[in-house]
Amino acid sequence: MEKIQLKQDNLFKIGIKNAEGEDTGEVITIDLEDIKLPLKCQESEKMIKDNNRWLQAQRLMIEKRPDKKGKKLLSANEEALLRLANEYYEKQTKAYELVLGEGSIKKILCGRGMYITFFSDLEKQMKKLRPKLNQNAVDIKTKIKSITEKYGQKDSDVME
Repeated sequence: MEKIQLKQDNLFKIGIKNAEGEDTGEVITIDLEDIKLPLKCQESEKMIKDNNRWLQAQRLMIEKRPDKKGKKLLSANEEALLRLANEYYEKQTKAYELVLGEGSIKKILCGRGMYITFFSDLEKQMKKLRPKLNQNAVDIKTKIKSITEKYGQKDSDVME
């Protein structure tokens, strides 16, 4: 029986370290030749911006309404702001996992629960990765052009 194997030389692997800087053995793999990757990156960035605008608008609405002190530890507005933060983090997780892959945020957290500065910490790390992801978009455009040139129609005398 004949077998085939396709090359996989453009896989970008990101190792995960815990808070102490030790390798966890977890890896996030991004296929840099995925023709959908530039679209995923674009959609992810749009979702992140939209989520930030949504958070700001919701926060302002909560802060403008009268606060009610209750018998609980938190006031009504404080509780609403915490619920808002949780919903925002869920939305941001979906936006980042569009590029990094499903379950990647859980891997990055290394068993830790979501914490308040997580996405600002993650964004600092993502700045290092963005040039590689942006290069992917340029490479794909170049490869698509060469494919269309190679397989595109060369004859202009086709019957209509």
